[in-house]
Amino acid sequence: MVGLAGVCGIFCGISTSSHSYFVSSDLLKVVFWGGIANIFYSVGILVEIFDQYYLGNRLKLERFRFVFLISGVFLYALVTFGFAFSYYTSFIL
Repeated sequence: MVGLAGVCGIFCGISTSSHSYFVSSDLLKVVFWGGIANIFYSVGILVEIFDQYYLGNRLKLERFRFVFLISGVFLYALVTFGFAFSYYTSFIL
């Protein structure tokens, strides 16, 4: 979903601006952005492991897994779309 939001942001941004186009160096930025998304995704399981191992499951984070998943995907997809769209429309004079 996050990748789809990024692709939609790129296409919407390029179609809005006549001066923007996708170049090969943009592919490195896309891969970097995907890596950051995976790091944030992995932090969730690390926090839950920390709670279970060090805190004895006092926070009971497993109750909020679905909420964290849906809100995290939605917010990161929104941020991804916004950055991709604004990157390609920033060339409009």
